[in-house]
Amino acid sequence: MADNEAMRTVLAALYHMVELIRNQDMTDKLLSEDSGLSARRSAFLAELNEPLDHVHQPLLLVLFEMLPPFYTGASPHYPIKKILLLIWKILLATLGGWRALDASKTAKRAALGLPIMENTIEVASSLSATVINDTESGARVASRRIVPIGRVMARQLAYTGSSEEAKDEEIDIGAIAGEDFGDNDGSSRKVSELRQVSSGDRTPRAGSPMPREPPKRSLPWKSKVSKQEIEAFLQQERFVL
Repeated sequence: MADNEAMRTVLAALYHMVELIRNQDMTDKLLSEDSGLSARRSAFLAELNEPLDHVHQPLLLVLFEMLPPFYTGASPHYPIKKILLLIWKILLATLGGWRALDASKTAKRAALGLPIMENTIEVASSLSATVINDTESGARVASRRIVPIGRVMARQLAYTGSSEEAKDEEIDIGAIAGEDFGDNDGSSRKVSELRQVSSGDRTPRAGSPMPREPPKRSLPWKSKVSKQEIEAFLQQERFVL
């Protein structure tokens, strides 16, 4: 905490300044006491977009550039919460709120002769909330999943395979019966018996689970670098950045 005490103090002061000055309602209340307050407020908001003297960049860009060093670990002492809050308030002060943005969009579209679009915020705020009954939705999902998907697919595959095999068996068994048996009645009886035996042996069971290999709990290769070496490399790269 001692490393970023000065930075936290400066960011907190800037946050309160921006929040107080950007508030139009507060400015209107104090305008009766000080007539020059409105001009100073406009000048302050204009200076927020001007580049700073030492870095030649606006304050908003400087704050945005402080985020990557914190994420990479090069500057872990940055008060990231105060930085994000100040970025949020500067965006509100320079760009305005939803009402100001909608008014600016409407004015620009009217100047270009484009049709006026509806306000998304007002339309969304007037919509009724969607009420979902957990009991009904759960029962509906359960009714759809009475038969597991895997079992249905297995049955379809079994039916397709058995129909194709039956056609092949009719050709093979008919040829065998025509060659070996001269009697038509005996050949037809033998064909039916062979068809029943062969179809019963070859038809897969519907819904039987497929054999699954046990999941591998480790990678198929062994790393040549130890965990300590990886951590040392990451720490070194952070300090280099």
